[in-house]
Amino acid sequence: MRDKHLAAAAKHCITFSDNLSYTLLMKSVRLDVELEKQLERAAEITGISESEFIREAIRRQADQVVGDTLEARVADVIGTMRSEGGRARRAHDRFQETLKKERQRRRS
Repeated sequence: MRDKHLAAAAKHCITFSDNLSYTLLMKSVRLDVELEKQLERAAEITGISESEFIREAIRRQADQVVGDTLEARVADVIGTMRSEGGRARRAHDRFQETLKKERQRRRS
């Protein structure tokens, strides 16, 4: 029974801080010697832990690959201006076309 609990605990890291708790899942990553040295230096220069440096790098890369859609990133500015048309109307139409193409590209 104890071994079962230890195995489950090895997969999760539970941290308690200011009466709040949260669970961090653990992953294992193999690094070559050069990348390990780079990680150590970069974490030291930025003043954060190696774990935090890795989490931020993964977060940035994942956001690039599966991050917000173009529409979501610009949602706060879409439709904020009203006009009678002209160039602004054509720009609106072109922008809608661009968003539609982006959605189709992400779906395929």
